[in-house]
Amino acid sequence: ILINIVEPADMSGENLYPEIAALLFSYSSKPLLLQANGEKDLKRIIRMAELFAGGKEELRQHPVFMTGTNAEPPLSITKAGTEVLIGAARAGVPVAIGAYLMAGATGPVNLAASIAQRTATVLCGLVLTQAARPGSSYLLSSPSGQRDLRTGDVVTMSPQTMLLIAGSMQMGQHYGLLIKSLSATEAKAPGAQASGERFFSLAVAIMAGANLVHGTTSEMSGMELADFAQCVIDNEIA
Repeated sequence: ILINIVEPADMSGENLYPEIAALLFSYSSKPLLLQANGEKDLKRIIRMAELFAGGKEELRQHPVFMTGTNAEPPLSITKAGTEVLIGAARAGVPVAIGAYLMAGATGPVNLAASIAQRTATVLCGLVLTQAARPGSSYLLSSPSGQRDLRTGDVVTMSPQTMLLIAGSMQMGQHYGLLIKSLSATEAKAPGAQASGERFFSLAVAIMAGANLVHGTTSEMSGMELADFAQCVIDNEIA
């Protein structure tokens, strides 16, 4: 699934996410996970999707995108995030909440404690969506990372990070939810490191039971970089 995780440097402002949504609707054939910064963004994106789908009811029957918001660890969902969860549920758009904690900073270093913390946040999002519209589509988002305690950088790919993500997916399976996961690499340039980490992170996501995976082409350097050459290599790996 394609998520607009790397924001173009030449795009900014309050209309950033609707503008990105318009580009992805127009030019991508992949399943889309479109970010929205609150109710205003979401309404604009849903209006575009209704035009593509052929109307409000058609969009409910055949959603042409899913959306998501991000919690602010530890254990906080913003007002804008709450608006996205409730608005998407009422519109019939599948939704997920990212609870991307960084073990050692915004979450415990202990593996089980980190999984428990992020699961509590994700289940809070589930309660909000089902209260807004019972039976609405909700996905468990499993990605999380670590904090490099020497540099302060986020670590998106390591054996410990993969255990945290796989454990979160097991919780999703326990609750009978659809699961979204991540395939990432710490590499800053195309090559053996990028390809090896991509293969292993993607293999873990699939083998642990992910229904959807984002980042499988060109999510690099702590989710701060995209590279066209690596896209070609990653496509072959996938």
